Amino acid sequence: VARVDGGVDSLMGLSTPVLARQLEDVVAARAAAAEAHPLVYPDLGPVLGRPSISRGRWAVIGDVTNERKVAHTIFERIALEAADAEPVSPYAEGVASSVTDLPGPVDVANVVVSPKIGAAEIAALAARGVRYAFLQPGADAANVILAARKHGVVVQRGCVLVNAWPPKDK
Repeated sequence: VARVDGGVDSLMGLSTPVLARQLEDVVAARAAAAEAHPLVYPDLGPVLGRPSISRGRWAVIGDVTNERKVAHTIFERIALEAADAEPVSPYAEGVASSVTDLPGPVDVANVVVSPKIGAAEIAALAARGVRYAFLQPGADAANVILAARKHGVVVQRGCVLVNAWPPKDK
């Protein structure tokens, strides 16, 4: 933001210099995130295209303990591709029921639950400081996308079983 001129903003009653500083803070935060996690492979998408994220620690949110469910297969694939994968299931005992229950940092989450649960998990991810989520088909409803936008979470829609992953050496 180069400059914002004028008097008082009629929307919030804030002076334009205050709004300009807030915009500058947002732009600076986005630039810092882009520098920390560069988009090395743009064709792979905003999550998988960032090896520092896609090869990091994932939380896989879904019915991951049920071998008959696709969430279990997704968890196994991510466990092969990423540095670490943590199961999160609102449906089973013995694993974390929400990302709020996971210890330590999480780089990205794969969401493969109903949109009602997914929107709440996006908010929980944002509260933990997680800025990236991969939304599987069916979990990518409008309310989940809106929750991600509201909380500043970068999303990629698709299927980690089908989408290409970056080379492991990067």
